[in-house]
This record gives sequence, structure tokens and C-alpha cells, in this order.
Amino acid sequence: MRLRLGIFLTLFWAFGCGDDDSAALPELVQDGELAVRVQIPADSGPGLRLAADDLALALGRAAGLTTPADVVLGEANGLAVRVSLATLEGTSADLADQAYEIAVEEPSLRVTAQSEQGAAYGLYRIATELGVVYHHPEETFFPEGSADARLPTIFDGSLDEPRFRRRGFHEHTQHPIVASEFFLKAGGDAEEAERNRGLASNYLRWLFRNRQNVASWHMLRTVDLDSWVPYIQSVNAEADELFIETGVVIGFVDEQQNAYRTFRTAAEDARPFDVQIPERIDDVLAGNFDFLTFQIGASEFTKPADADLAAYLQIMVDHISGNYPEVTYGTWIHITCGLEADDGSNFFHLPSQADESIRSWVHTTMFYTLEHPAPVYECENFHHQRDYYDIVKPQNRDLEFFPETGWWLGFDNNVPLELPIYGWSRAWDIQQELDERTTGHVNFTTGREWGYWRYDHYLNEVTWDATLTWEAYLDRIATVFQGGSTITDAIKAVTDLQVRHFYEEHPELYFYIAGELPQDEVGEVVDIIARRPKRAYTEILGLSDEEFAAWQTDELEVLRSMRAEYAAVIDGLADAQEPAEGASDSAILAARLHQEAVDGMRLLVLRFDQAISLYEGVEALRPWWVSSRTAEPDEGLIEPARTTAEAALAAAKEATAAARTIINGGAARYRYPAEMLTALNPDSLTIYKFGYIEQTQTGFFWTRRDDQLETLTSVVLDSSSDAWAEPEPTYVFVAPSDDMTITVPDSVLVASVLGGFLPTLIFGLEGDEVEGPVQLRIAQDTNANERPDEGTEQTLEGTLEGLTHTSVPADYPLDLLGPGGDILASFTLVDLQVVTNFERVGGSRLRALDGSLAGGLRTAEIVGALGELTGTDAASAENFIRDAYMLPMDEEVPETLPFALDFVPRDSSF
Repeated sequence: MRLRLGIFLTLFWAFGCGDDDSAALPELVQDGELAVRVQIPADSGPGLRLAADDLALALGRAAGLTTPADVVLGEANGLAVRVSLATLEGTSADLADQAYEIAVEEPSLRVTAQSEQGAAYGLYRIATELGVVYHHPEETFFPEGSADARLPTIFDGSLDEPRFRRRGFHEHTQHPIVASEFFLKAGGDAEEAERNRGLASNYLRWLFRNRQNVASWHMLRTVDLDSWVPYIQSVNAEADELFIETGVVIGFVDEQQNAYRTFRTAAEDARPFDVQIPERIDDVLAGNFDFLTFQIGASEFTKPADADLAAYLQIMVDHISGNYPEVTYGTWIHITCGLEADDGSNFFHLPSQADESIRSWVHTTMFYTLEHPAPVYECENFHHQRDYYDIVKPQNRDLEFFPETGWWLGFDNNVPLELPIYGWSRAWDIQQELDERTTGHVNFTTGREWGYWRYDHYLNEVTWDATLTWEAYLDRIATVFQGGSTITDAIKAVTDLQVRHFYEEHPELYFYIAGELPQDEVGEVVDIIARRPKRAYTEILGLSDEEFAAWQTDELEVLRSMRAEYAAVIDGLADAQEPAEGASDSAILAARLHQEAVDGMRLLVLRFDQAISLYEGVEALRPWWVSSRTAEPDEGLIEPARTTAEAALAAAKEATAAARTIINGGAARYRYPAEMLTALNPDSLTIYKFGYIEQTQTGFFWTRRDDQLETLTSVVLDSSSDAWAEPEPTYVFVAPSDDMTITVPDSVLVASVLGGFLPTLIFGLEGDEVEGPVQLRIAQDTNANERPDEGTEQTLEGTLEGLTHTSVPADYPLDLLGPGGDILASFTLVDLQVVTNFERVGGSRLRALDGSLAGGLRTAEIVGALGELTGTDAASAENFIRDAYMLPMDEEVPETLPFALDFVPRDSSF
């Protein structure tokens, strides 16, 4: 990275003397002309020149002019530029190149620095004091100009240096964000290449303008290295000019979401790991990166053997330190609480036992802090991450704090949800938790639309000035909103409510308003929980009377109370006024940012409205649900339940419709092209073939919940179609999903994953013959009313020999349903054969004793389901299959896989 040491830089504006009061300083405009100049050394590099140009533009806009101030290189009449190799007093050695001093030297300002990097940071500090807000890579706010504008005089010549030596962002390009295009794709054609390169440049300039110096993203195995390496070399060369370190996250055996693995299985590469890992590190470092960060797990919830990890890490250290001495490296200290090392400690803390040259990127997720409740990733809180600091305290290991300001995947910014608790939380950790040993702060982010730019922009500020509170930041940016402090005061009030609600009083109630994906519901069933979905509607129906009453009081009623508190803050907010014809760019942008904030807060109230209505619908269904499971159901409960549930569903849909209207209106504010944000993208390098807010635009996280209640209402109230085909079987028995044991494959993981979603099966036997052909009917019973779900009944031919019935193999379609009642995946049981053992009761009637089910599963269907539900790419899914079936890793996976289970039947109650 290019740094010019020992520059003493002074900026002078050409007008007469004044005292230390800005009102007495000369105006920027004299005789109708901009009288101010920016002077920098003649041999200044591109970073400092950009900073000078940006300040010149800011000065012109501050003066109400469209022309920027002049930038003068070297000596100029009326201006003085003094260069010195003098060292700034009082700065720490590792921050010397980033520090600066600004002083008023009437009628001028002087910026003094030891490097061009520090000088540029000083210039941007002046620009922000003029009211410029570099809030988004594609958007900058300039305040309304004034002909009597003057220079800021708050500067006293004191030293200014950042709290963290390394500051910046990790763009999580495993998700389909815009950065997954401009950092991972060289471009399919000239137009796309030019677009992507321009967006990458805008992003780097945004970091630089906000005095950030780290850019990280995730490397994917789907990247075309041949075209990407020269492209990313160009990006990284520009980053060097702007004093920005670049790096990527890669893994050793990470199988999630198309992750770039340096060690691949024998089916992909039969060479040993000590050959593969260095070679693939070389492939990435051909892009001229400054650092690499390694994800050490096989996923967030699975791991390689501890000894293998230790070997991988040492290979990495030896190779990089020996061949790339300027490149640093670290490990991602992930958050998962339930993944244990061999000694029972946290697996992701194992890097504390590795070479001390390995940096630690200590991660937290979502909006949660190191202190407060965090009921995600199998955790109650993130204290274990704070404990990691104590573990490595005796070591000479660089520490980076690695929190988040958006988790995507339905948790927050693509619902979208207004969550200013993010800003409060990031302030808490910086100001209350991180000691001086944490020298880096790199934030994990997934998009800045719908006001999420505020949280990232706040981090731009607070990672430099750690004393800046979230509230003070909001005061600072009030000018960007048409309504000024009316908007920021509302954001503060929402922040306070969320801190109280989701930290102090009811942490788990947040999940009622968050979105969820099918994979979240899968995770809850199999107890692999990155984040909890909303409480399943069927779970509420199945509560005992005592539990149900407690739920009504402790959760549903509390949601109503929360909603009222947010509405009291938000309902009075006014829409932005349409800017007058000919209004300035600043006025137009202030109106847009105002409306963005108002819309976001209104969506928050609507999300509560929807959640409350949906669960009131579930509440209405419960009396009939309970009664229908008795020997004599009270059918008089059906119509009252239908009326109330349908009214609740209509209210929920009304909230959804209102939300979608707001979302559709907000599309005009998006900063990137629609094809990058809201469209399907079959060429995405991620596993997600759509833009990161495509599901926002379609209302997926809203309509999905409505659809689930509509399905549940039909299932609960319209079960009259659940009946055997005529003639009904003479004997019916049930195989409950809870009493099924998967025997093939012999895999605990398969048993837990698949077993949690197998539906209850119901069987009907025709006839009671002693010997000979006897038909067996099979059906699914997802609503537990011991009647076949409509469309699932199939007759299996078979033979009864003695007391054992064996069916003739036949294909049978099987749907795996989630807690919401929707289909998670569909499989075909190929050549299904059911064997049932009976006894005779009373000398004649058959009664099922035990049974088994055997057949095959189509590999393509398993791979597709794993990709859809867990984000596993096809190659990783096939590795999962090989492991589950103990197949050699270098062999092709067969098209059909054996599957078998045993079941314990019981007679039907009806």
C-alpha cells in the first residue's frame, strides 16, 4: 500500500483576516466568485488528489454554487503550502499514518499530517463539518448552499486519530447483494464489466470518504478465476491508492453457500490437503490481496476433526508467511454455541491454540451485543465471545471485532424491518465492551436499502470517534431529512423501545415480527437453530389449556402492548412534502430520505398488525381443534371459528397489502439498478438466484405467513374431504411420525434431519383373510385427525402370509411439511414396500404389532431439497450423502439411494 510519510499539508483560502468566530471569517463567495482554494503538494498521489477534489466540490456546494473550488498543486500566488518531515506529537506509532491536526490560521485552515492518508482524512473531516454526508456508496448528501457560507472554525489544532487501526466492512457476498456482482464478477460482456467496475470504484471511494481502510468480502467457488484475477487486481490497485486493505474470506472445508474451499474431497480432488491448500491460496492471492480470513468450520454447525483443523492452520501459516510476507491472515471466530471441540470447549475458539500470528475476527450476529440476551445460534447470549478475549489475553494476537448490521435471510433488512437497535448495539460494544487490545473493527453487512445505510454510516463515524453515541449521531445527520429532528427523534424513540422490548423484557418476542425462511423452520425441528422462526401455528394449537392461557397473556397481549407503543411514536409522522419545481438536489434527496425513514417505521407497525392478526386467527381455531380430537367433536364450534379466523386473516392480509404498497413505492428510492436488487438472477454466483431484496419486493415474508394461516384454517376446519375412498377399509392403523426410526441410512444426522419432517402415515387393510392377496392402503395424516389427507391415498397390492402382510413394491409420493403447514420438500419413495406384522385379537380380528417401510430415494430430489432448505450447494450436498451412506468420497453418488424405517403402529381411534 502506497503511503507518503512526513507531509505537512496546509490548506489556505484566499480572503482577508478575521477572528476565531466563524461569523467574522470571510465569506466563501466574494464578488460573486468562489474565493476559496484547496492547495496540496505538487506530487500528491491519487488518494490525496481525490480528497482535495471532494473538498473542493463540498466548498462549492456549501457556497451555493455548482462549480467546485480550485485545487492547486504546489506553489500558487496568494496561497502557502508548507511541507515538513516533522512527526506529529502524541500519536501512537501504529496510527501515525492515519492521524492529522487541523488548526485555524486566519483566514485559513491548516491540515497537518505525516502521510497523504492522514492528510486526506483531515480533508474529509472538514467536508463533513461543512455538512456533507457520505451516507451511501451511490448517494451523497450536500447541504443547501449559502452565499454567506464560511469555513468551520471548531478546530483547535489538536491531534485527531482513529479509535481502531483497521476499520471497514465485510460485504457478505455469499448472499446475493450487489457486492456479490461487483467484487466477484469481471462481467459477462463489456457493458456489465464497465458497470461492475464502476460500482466497485464507487464503493471504495465511499469507504475512503468515510475514513475507512478495510474492504472484505466472501470468495465463492463459482468464481471464474481466469477472468476474475485481472479484474480484481485492478480493483485492489485502486484500493491501494485509497489506502484501503482488501481481503476475502475463504475456508478449508466450508460447505455452505458455494463457499471457496481450499481442501476438497476426493471426488473433486484426490490430492492431499498439504498440496491443495497452498495451491488454492495461491489462486486467490494472485488477485493481490492484503489479507485472508478463514472460516474454519465445515459449516456454522458442523466441523472437521480438531487435529485436521490444526494441520490446516499450520499449513496456511507456513505457506502465507513464507511466500507472502506482506499478507496477513486470520480466522473467523464464529458465534455458534453448540459446536464443541473434542475437549468440550467451543470449536470456533480452537484458533486460540494456534500460531499467534493468526488474527482473530471475533464475530457476533444480528443486532445482538456481547452483553445482552441473544437467543440465536444455540446461544442464550454472546458472553462466550467476550470470554474469547480473556482466553487470548496473554497472547500477542491481533483482534478484530466482527459484528453485524444486517443478517438478511428474512431476519431484518429484506422483510424489511426498521431496527435502529442495530446502531445502539454497535455503540454498546464499542463503548462498553471492547478494550484497547481490539485494534480492528470490521462490520459484516448485507445491504443498505430501507434505511440500513444509517447503521453502516454510523460505524464509519464511531469507529473513528468512539465517544460518539448513537443518539448524538442521529442529531448530527438530522439535516439529511426533510423533517430534521422530527425524524431523528422518532428513530431515537423507536431505538429506546426496541432496547427495552428485545433486550430487557421480551427477547424472544422479536421473532414474531422477524421474517423466516423454510430452512429456519427446518432448523427448529431438527434443533439446528441459527435463528428461531415465529412460533408455529400448530404449536399454539397443541398447547395445553394452561399453556395456552399463559401464551395469550405473556405473548399475544404483550405484542398488542408493544404495537401500541410504536404506533404512539410513528402514527403522527408526516409524509415528506413534494419538493417544489426547480428544488435543489439537496432538497430532493432530503425528501427521499425523510420518506424512506417514515416508510420504514410504518412498516414496523404494520408488521405488528399482521403478527397480531395472524395469531388471533390461530386463537380462533383452537376451540374446534381441541374438540375435533375428542370422541364426540362439537361441530357447532366450526362456523364461529371460521368467522373469527377468516376475519383475522383478512386483517392480516390488509396489513400485508398496506405494507406492499409502501414497499412498491419505496422501489423508486433504490440506489442500484432493479436487475441487481429485485429481479431474478439466474447467473448469480451465489446459491440464491435473485437479488437481495427480490423477496422484499414480492412481499414474500408477509404473504407466506398469511398463506400459512389460510392453509391451516382449511386444514383445521375443512377436514370433511379427509376420508378413505369407498369402500372404507375394514381395519385402520396409524404409524405416528414420533414412533418412526430410520434404519437406512444408519446416520444420526439423517435421522434427526429427515425424521423431524416425516408425516404420520395411516394404513387401511381391506379384508381379514387368513392367507392370500390383501390390499393395503397408505395415506398421509398431517393434521392428526386419523383420516387420509386429500390426494395422498394409494392402494398397495400385497399378500398376507400367516400374520405378516407384504406389499408389492410401488412408487409413492411423500410430502415433507413444515410447522407452518406448507410443503418443505417432495420426495418419491421409489419401489416402496411395506411389511407389517399382526396378531389376531379375539381369534379373528387383525391388529398391527410392528412394521417396516423400505424403498429408495432419488438423489436429485435430496440434493435439490438440501439446496433449497439449507443453502447447501450441489457438490456439498453430494458429500453429505456420501458421508451419510458411508460411500467412498471419490465415487459418483448413485441416482437412487436406499431408505428404510421401522414404525410402531397403533389402532385408529375412529
